[in-house]
Amino acid sequence: MSTVPAPRLLGSLRGLPVMVADHLVGAVTGVLLDAERTSVLGFELESVSGRRYFLPLALARVAETAVVASSPLHLVDDVEHYVRRGAVAHGPDESRLAVDLTTGKVLSAESPAALGPATPR
Repeated sequence: MSTVPAPRLLGSLRGLPVMVADHLVGAVTGVLLDAERTSVLGFELESVSGRRYFLPLALARVAETAVVASSPLHLVDDVEHYVRRGAVAHGPDESRLAVDLTTGKVLSAESPAALGPATPR
């Protein structure tokens, strides 16, 4: 039985470790949005060696305590290409915006969809 991941606040993703298999490769330093700020493109990360990479959301699995890539080949070393064409979420965005991890769509943290499934009464 598969479960649909609950939306996550953008700020809750910053600092998560990034793993490839069982190897720690770095940590999320930012969430990159498209230019319209309606979709998450992926994650900016700093590797343990200090290099910056971009990990596309489509090639990542966001677990409760880590972001996981299935291959080191999914880490793109031209972060600036994505930063120039989009926006890095920061400050107020991180606490008032969430991401639907299934679709990559950005949600308002106040929207019912960002609160997770409704509980029956």
